[in-house]
Amino acid sequence: EASLMSTIVNMAHDFVGSNNVHYLCPNGQFGTRLQGGKDCASARYIFTALHSLTRLIFPQADDALLTFQEDDGQGIEPKYYLPILPTVLMNGSDGIGTGWSTNIPPFNPSDLVAGIKSLMEDKPIPALHPWYRGFNGTITETAPLKYTIMGKLERSSDNTVTISELPINSWTSSYKEWLESMMLNDANKDGFVLSYKEFHTERKVHFVVTCDGEKLDIMESEAGGLYKKFKITSSLSVTNMHAFDEEGRIEWYDAPERILKNFYDFRMPWYERRKAHLHEQLTAEWTKLDAKARFIRLIIKKEMVISGVAKKKILAELKQRQFPTIFPSAKEKAKEAERAASGNSEESGAEEETDDSDSLAVGYGYLLNMPLWSLTLEKVQALEAQRDNKENEIRELALTSAKTLWTRDLDGFMTAWMGELQKDEVS
Repeated sequence: EASLMSTIVNMAHDFVGSNNVHYLCPNGQFGTRLQGGKDCASARYIFTALHSLTRLIFPQADDALLTFQEDDGQGIEPKYYLPILPTVLMNGSDGIGTGWSTNIPPFNPSDLVAGIKSLMEDKPIPALHPWYRGFNGTITETAPLKYTIMGKLERSSDNTVTISELPINSWTSSYKEWLESMMLNDANKDGFVLSYKEFHTERKVHFVVTCDGEKLDIMESEAGGLYKKFKITSSLSVTNMHAFDEEGRIEWYDAPERILKNFYDFRMPWYERRKAHLHEQLTAEWTKLDAKARFIRLIIKKEMVISGVAKKKILAELKQRQFPTIFPSAKEKAKEAERAASGNSEESGAEEETDDSDSLAVGYGYLLNMPLWSLTLEKVQALEAQRDNKENEIRELALTSAKTLWTRDLDGFMTAWMGELQKDEVS
């Protein structure tokens, strides 16, 4: 339980150095950059829900394709999800396993989208570089897959230094403790900090440090300058990227672009499967609407009579007229049972089917269990309009490629993502 809560808290972190995209909403004190998330409240005081971006990354249209697992007879999470972006690159990953470790930094979701679109067009992937949402410093590539991360420091007067950004994973409270250790006093003759003031928020860093002006001059002239002396730089190496491949095997990746390419090759066939599933679903919906409309037309025109006619004769006539049998799914049965229990069933008041062996009665239930109000001209016209709309959707889907389906998902995500970045600028 403690491990689960830790995972939930981590998925809701939104401060600099945590997630580029947090899947859960931090409704409460989930932790800040002051202590790197360790200042989170107890689990009983926080609440959460899915973030608006989460369902754009994990489209609902793919839910039917997932392979859900069971544990002690209960349904649990699927074998794997099908995000539209490689989440291991979007939010990064680090950890230690038996015989291996991994340290994958996060990358800009916009760059990942651009990389996928380049692969769709058979173009080279633009170079990917680490990126941290909300970070106001600089990340400079000093060698292939090696970077220097610099916060923000300014000598604001002869004897004061203003620090407005810290390197990634350098938390505000920890840095304050380091400044305390650098205070000049009788016990610390090598200290160079006379005093400091804090003007932080939970999201932004702001130290104003007072030092001896002559010492500042000396430190500024040394190699690395004030940035090195005040520990405002750090290094990042992107050479220890281990991740599970599509077969569940640990593999070392020599570049983030290779992870993106592997993800693309795995993900594209699933869009083909989504298209096939959507076509099957739309066709089934069209068939049901068409059958309902045709059935009601026959009743209205009195070409088929069901009042006072034996059930077996009605079923035989429906079969003779080649009406399709449609059997409810387990999910539909559960929903109908719930509606019936609450008295809101569409077929409430209809005769209960007692002969379970009569498969035709079950298969034609979608027609024979319609309420009397359905046998009207307005209803058949509405059904025919819905049927025609479904037919148009089927035609449009047939002309839509798997790449187009993926591109639509990516574009929808990018629109929402740019809105999130605009909120960051305001805050």
